Amino acid sequence: MAQPPLSTTTDKRYKWVKHSLRVDDDFEQRYKAAERAYGAGDYQEASRIGDALLNQLETTAEDPDAQTAAQGWRAFVGLLLANVELYGLNHADTAAGLYQLVLDNQPYETLAELAEQGLERARAIPDEPAANQEHLFQRNQGPTCSAIPS
Repeated sequence: MAQPPLSTTTDKRYKWVKHSLRVDDDFEQRYKAAERAYGAGDYQEASRIGDALLNQLETTAEDPDAQTAAQGWRAFVGLLLANVELYGLNHADTAAGLYQLVLDNQPYETLAELAEQGLERARAIPDEPAANQEHLFQRNQGPTCSAIPS
């Protein structure tokens, strides 16, 4: 299955404010590294980086601006990971859960449309046998979300 093209930018509204959990240039650089790994076909590395980014987003400051930023970034990172799972690792069930995570974070219309398309594809494709069940369990431990067009 051919992988969809990558996005090259993220929305500036996802910059976090001072005194909140830092999502800064380092976070963006790691996100871009995950995108590059995905584009290069290194799906395990893309998944590893993306998982670490989602884990970082789990600890959200009580500041409403920081929470909004975290929600937006969860949608971006979740979409990247969902595409890694679906197009790179052929884990349709895991991808479906991640596409749903994107939708649960109330993304902007374009991200929502991409997640809905991915969710439809993931539901239409049989998943690999139970080999990825532990991976799926780890991903669903908590809220864990690049605009990557499908």
